[in-house]
Amino acid sequence: MTPEILKVLTALLLGVLAVAIGMVIWLFMQGNSGLAEYTRPTTPQILPAQDVAVTIPAMDVMLVESDGTSESKKLFSCQESTCKPVRLPNIEHEMLFDGQSWYFLASDGSLRQQQEDKESELIVAPTELVTPRSPLISSTGKEVAYWLDNIDEREEEQRTELWTYDKVAAGTRVVAENLIKNDIVTRLRWNKAGTAMWFVADSGEAGEEKLELIVAGTKPPLTKARFLKEDIEKLEDVFDHGVVDISPSGTVLAYAENADSRFTMLRIAHDGGTSSQQPVRGRVPFIQWLDESRLIYAVQAETGIEFWQWHDNTAQPISRHQGVLMSAQVDEGGKYIAYTMKEGIRGASLYILDIRSGRVRLQSKLPSINSVHVAWVRPATEDTNSFLDVSSTFSDEELISFIEKQSSGMIGEGATLERIMSTDKPNTVFIDFETEEKGEQRVLLVVRDITYPEWTVLAKYEPAGGQWRRLEGSGVADPIPKKLYEWENPPGQWILKTSF
Repeated sequence: MTPEILKVLTALLLGVLAVAIGMVIWLFMQGNSGLAEYTRPTTPQILPAQDVAVTIPAMDVMLVESDGTSESKKLFSCQESTCKPVRLPNIEHEMLFDGQSWYFLASDGSLRQQQEDKESELIVAPTELVTPRSPLISSTGKEVAYWLDNIDEREEEQRTELWTYDKVAAGTRVVAENLIKNDIVTRLRWNKAGTAMWFVADSGEAGEEKLELIVAGTKPPLTKARFLKEDIEKLEDVFDHGVVDISPSGTVLAYAENADSRFTMLRIAHDGGTSSQQPVRGRVPFIQWLDESRLIYAVQAETGIEFWQWHDNTAQPISRHQGVLMSAQVDEGGKYIAYTMKEGIRGASLYILDIRSGRVRLQSKLPSINSVHVAWVRPATEDTNSFLDVSSTFSDEELISFIEKQSSGMIGEGATLERIMSTDKPNTVFIDFETEEKGEQRVLLVVRDITYPEWTVLAKYEPAGGQWRRLEGSGVADPIPKKLYEWENPPGQWILKTSF
């Protein structure tokens, strides 16, 4: 082969290589040029919603109906297959309702609560120095947050504090202090778990605006600016009235941001850590954290509503339903979603969705097709299926081994297992553990599968007066303890201490 031919072949090869590299670069730039070319990846088929009255229990659901004005709001209590209007007490003030008590600011400025046919009780009274305002009940109905404003200062320097009233403990406590009232630029909002609140505040100095997302945790009380890597100024409206939720610990954020007319960007951000985003074709009207790593969200598409679960940066479909979603809420146990739908000429309905199976139960037709918001959802009675819905029954040894392997997901990183107590319910155990931040704690959980790890936390407890006081999980009664195991080192193993 002559040198001239070699030169020609070399030039041709270099040209082909340059074209190939150019195509790769072009494809890469196309893949990162925005959402316009995004297509949803192939996913398992989402089965249409179906009524399965046998396997999904009826729930107690509180609905708020509104035509868009505060004066026209109505409350409906939905049990079994009917929704009945809630009789309002004779109170001439805007009221909040947790299913048992009404909360309101009285004419004298005091924050009070009142149960049906009983005298109202004082929560906090105004003084010459402070006055309460803007009460806000948590989504679980267990706590009421309110601002306590100082009234002896100039308006531009007026300070305020954030307090909560715990109806179980019948006491108040301060969550955040030394706040400048005028620096708070959005409304206060609770997360769906009822463990934290958030608002946007201006912390800038000398006339320079610096917006930060302030997260106020209640268990334990801890208030600080979080998610500093997010563009809070750009997202101010999202945090004020958009689709947002913060995990129970207050350290993981999820929100939906409209990308264009066809797509929504679903963003997940860890406080002080990484963030990720997922483009979704359609509108995202609902987001709720189940725990620190599992997120439920809904997508309103042209064909109807789709419910999805996000876990470990992977989205899996749960169910789909024709119609337009009005509102949704996951129950405290993290098993069911209560949601309201507009269904065209069929009117509007309340449904209960089993997250694990994707099956749906029609609970009630709604008396109106105005906007109907799900305020809260709770088990109608003790949910015995919480204990029975397991793949098979495991021995104590199998359960203890499984708990050791999965402990970080059950009780958190860094927590120390201390005791495991089996009960009279299948695969259901009390777990006692300790953390540096909160000290001794207890959870009640049921292990549903150990081959494909799955469990549900049924209740959480804290020590109080030498006993365990339940913090969460009001829909499930405590099972009967059977055997108590404690970790001993040496010999570095679990020892059976007591058989009840």
